[in-house]
Amino acid sequence: MKKQEVWKCAYCPVRKLTIISDLEGLDLLDFQYNVIKHEMKSGQLIYTEGDNCTELYIVMRGRVKIYYENSEGKEQIVDILDPGSVFGNISLSPDKKCDVSAVCYESGMYCSIPLEYYQKLVKEKPQIALKLLSVLESKLSKSRKMIRDLSLKKARQRLASIIIQIAEDQSTAITSNKADKKEVIINFPLTIQTLAYMSGLTQETASRIMSEFKKNKIVSLKSRKLKILNYNDLLDISRV
Repeated sequence: MKKQEVWKCAYCPVRKLTIISDLEGLDLLDFQYNVIKHEMKSGQLIYTEGDNCTELYIVMRGRVKIYYENSEGKEQIVDILDPGSVFGNISLSPDKKCDVSAVCYESGMYCSIPLEYYQKLVKEKPQIALKLLSVLESKLSKSRKMIRDLSLKKARQRLASIIIQIAEDQSTAITSNKADKKEVIINFPLTIQTLAYMSGLTQETASRIMSEFKKNKIVSLKSRKLKILNYNDLLDISRV
């Protein structure tokens, strides 16, 4: 029985991408017994801004959208998390409130780690703490970049920058070179509305810019499949 349980975590296809990648044997078994697996469907709310944040979550399959809404109800997408990503209460504080909302973007599964066990794990396994510090550093870097883009870049640059960021985050993106034009296929569904919410633009503005990009053969967006046709040109546009 125990051997079966260990195998479930030991051979999880994304375990090596997560903060628990170094756990083995009995440590992995202990982790298995202290986390809860949740199936999720597209559009399913995981938590809302202002909720008590008492767990850490790991995306195992599918994707999770992190976002917030302003006082006028306008949505700003902070991130779309791939398998292996962590979200929720990373701070270890028992009194933390969620400062963003999380919803399932693409159906799959996530694991929840109770705060008490999470605190114990960090204290006993320094390698976990180091991985979490790296996660926090990455999130801070992304936040700073978003603030910079929203405050300094024009609409066209902001949209190009978001598409470049998505491409860079996709470690499994398909790339090729044709006539010195690097192509990238984004491997999850995207809409103009989602790109608008990620770049802080109205849907109308994002649609107009995407039409320009498509006309100039820089990107292609069909049936929610985004393909960068000329990565280098898009990168040039994204720069201030």
